[in-house]
Amino acid sequence: SCQGAPIPVDHFGTEYFFDQVTGTATEMPGGTGIADTDLMLYVTANFSSSSCGGSTLAHAGPCAYDQYGRPVAGNINICEPFWSGDFDWKKD
Repeated sequence: SCQGAPIPVDHFGTEYFFDQVTGTATEMPGGTGIADTDLMLYVTANFSSSSCGGSTLAHAGPCAYDQYGRPVAGNINICEPFWSGDFDWKKD
């Protein structure tokens, strides 16, 4: 998942996780990826997110990086106050 957003397994290629303690690598099978895509954004409306509180309308962040540390996937979560009309965000 990407900060709570489900990611289809075929969106990422095969990944390898290296265990520094044992010195072994584990292959995590993946799919073909998404052709001609540098960054994939997943959008959710998870009102129970721990980051949704007070006057927070939305929060976002990266969840996957390439071999150079650049983000290749991220999530934008829209919080309940955004939809409820409790805040006059349209004047910003």
